[in-house]
Amino acid sequence: MWRIKLLGPLLMIPLLFGMWRERRYGAALVCGLAGYGAHQFIAVHYFAPLLGLQWMLLMTGWRGMAMSPRGARVALCIGLGCVVSSLWPYNGGDSERTWGCCTAPGNMRRAEFVRKLESMGGRHLVMVRYNANHNIHVEWVYNDAHIDSSEVIWARAMSETDDARLMKMYENRAVWAINPDEEGLALRRIR
Repeated sequence: MWRIKLLGPLLMIPLLFGMWRERRYGAALVCGLAGYGAHQFIAVHYFAPLLGLQWMLLMTGWRGMAMSPRGARVALCIGLGCVVSSLWPYNGGDSERTWGCCTAPGNMRRAEFVRKLESMGGRHLVMVRYNANHNIHVEWVYNDAHIDSSEVIWARAMSETDDARLMKMYENRAVWAINPDEEGLALRRIR
């Protein structure tokens, strides 16, 4: 993780220099970053569409810095710092290999409910109802490839008619309801 912390500030110098030289592209980058900042949920890989623009500004900054004697020395030091930090022997744990994005073990609360239902025996249908402000990156409704042969089936709660039709389709299963967005998360038996 320290490499990312070191490379970020080092690369900001030529990036800012490039943004100064190419103001219209710099403005486009700032607007793009501001647009991403307006999202409620964001991950590092969402910035990929702006990467080409970032690299163009970075290279413009490197080129501009290399044209002046003082800037050339700064550019050389930054370049050497980047090379040294990327070649430094790795001896950290798994936490240093990632940026924290998409590396979580999964929805552990859901896994606990699956274990609990499987330990009860029998077959189960769990109807999940989300609140309006639910985080879309924390999904509860997904199933095994062979849904009908699964011990636990997860489904989204919809209208009463659709829910009744689904419960009729799986009438041999115990039916449960859960709302992952509520405090005091618990399964409620419906049938």
